[in-house]
Amino acid sequence: MSERVVGYILLTAGVVVIAFSAFNIYGVFTRAVPPVSLFNFPAISVPSSALLGGLSVEGTNLPIQVKSTDIELLSSDMINQTSNVLAHLVLMGFIASIGSRLSMIGVSLVKRIEVKVKPSQPTNG
Repeated sequence: MSERVVGYILLTAGVVVIAFSAFNIYGVFTRAVPPVSLFNFPAISVPSSALLGGLSVEGTNLPIQVKSTDIELLSSDMINQTSNVLAHLVLMGFIASIGSRLSMIGVSLVKRIEVKVKPSQPTNG
């Protein structure tokens, strides 16, 4: 194969990879495609006694079921979904950069390199 054919193949492959990553990210943001599941964090919670400060649990007159519970600040679904979408975005950005490199190599193989040489002027000396 000639350099131009290989260049067009690489250019097409690079554009296809970039388009795939762009449509995949669009699908993740519209929730049509689930993101890559990399993380499984527990929920962030704080014991209710930590919020009461220096007060003793007996002196607060709280019901018994409230005294022993933890208050959930961020649910595990929210943390995991956000982390997985961010990881998916980084992964697709990396794949799009690979497509960009393929396209640049393809373009450099397709374009013709022309070198124009000016005749040298004899120096009077």
